[in-house]
Amino acid sequence: MFTKEKYLSDYKSNLEKHSTELTKNIKAITSLKYKEEIELLDFTVFTDLLTLHIVVDGMDRDASQYMYDPDVEKDIFYGNIQLLEETTYYSVSEDKEDAFWEFYETNEEELNKKEQIILAEWFADCWSIANGSSIGLPSYVGLHDYENCYDLVNKKWIDSEEKWNEE
Repeated sequence: MFTKEKYLSDYKSNLEKHSTELTKNIKAITSLKYKEEIELLDFTVFTDLLTLHIVVDGMDRDASQYMYDPDVEKDIFYGNIQLLEETTYYSVSEDKEDAFWEFYETNEEELNKKEQIILAEWFADCWSIANGSSIGLPSYVGLHDYENCYDLVNKKWIDSEEKWNEE
């Protein structure tokens, strides 16, 4: 009933439905001024069952996060901005849920790796279209609490801890 190929194809096409919105939101942050203490951008994808949302945080190299308060200073980027509100990346009918979760659990390790790659490639495409590199800060995207993240500037996978050490 469920195949890895079909699931991953649906996963990718469901993400692509949100490309315009994500690109527009990345473009919006390229025009902001960045608080001096911010040394890198950390784009985090949070997943919950079959949904995800994306937040960007302004961080320093000590992993301190700066919070955005639009009432304090307008047009200044601090961080903690939601770039994509909760969206469904895969849907399954109620009568097929048990079969889906059995399929997913059986293939979870392989699917997680491929999901991460698809997600990073999709985000990197939106980043490129939005000219995200014009911000001029090291920038990374990754799934929350995952071991690796994607370096958007150098276009390579790194251990998530490395982003705090690079200069």
